[in-house]
Amino acid sequence: MLPSPTLAAPVAAPATSRSFLAEVAQELLASHDVDALSELVVIVPTRRAVVYLKNELALATPEGQALWAPRIAAMEDYLVERAGVQVEEPIALQLLLFDIFKHIDPDLQFDHFVGWGGLLLQDFSTLDQHLADTKSIFEYLAEAKALERWQLDPEQKTTGLDRYFGFWGQLHKVYLRFKARLKKEHLAYPGLAYRRAVQGLRRELADVKKALPPATSSWAWAG
Repeated sequence: MLPSPTLAAPVAAPATSRSFLAEVAQELLASHDVDALSELVVIVPTRRAVVYLKNELALATPEGQALWAPRIAAMEDYLVERAGVQVEEPIALQLLLFDIFKHIDPDLQFDHFVGWGGLLLQDFSTLDQHLADTKSIFEYLAEAKALERWQLDPEQKTTGLDRYFGFWGQLHKVYLRFKARLKKEHLAYPGLAYRRAVQGLRRELADVKKALPPATSSWAWAG
């Protein structure tokens, strides 16, 4: 995507100490010439920061001087784009996750699943966003629950408890099947998009023979 050649009319901030984004705008203009600036991708934490940084760049540009602005993107939007996936709506993701569970536990009812399915989806997303070793984490959880089960009095063991403890032993299998299903359909939840984007960037950076696309030849992270 080509950077915009123009910026919206700036809104001046009150005459107080300069904000962080104002400092970023000044630094970008001072450290990049016009050509380099137009090829730069500036990553900021939120979409709101995108709007404010564009405004600060316009304010920092000398009056009458044309500016080919850098591309400014929110981190989540940029990583989703790099991952080449579509972030699906939570309810659709929960339905897909329920379908995975039904293949493992045909007796699972949706009204029971819906009570914890959303939380599990958030946990999956958090693990992927932090690039966690999910295999080790799920194995640890399964082993911890196995010890908990072993400590129970035999008279306390019921079919419901068997299903509860079996759930923890199946989590990694569910996670892998869920990821495979999403990959096949080019979908993701936010954390998975982060993981795939990072994996893709690592592959590109490791391949010295492969040049990065011009629009991503230079990055700046702000925030």
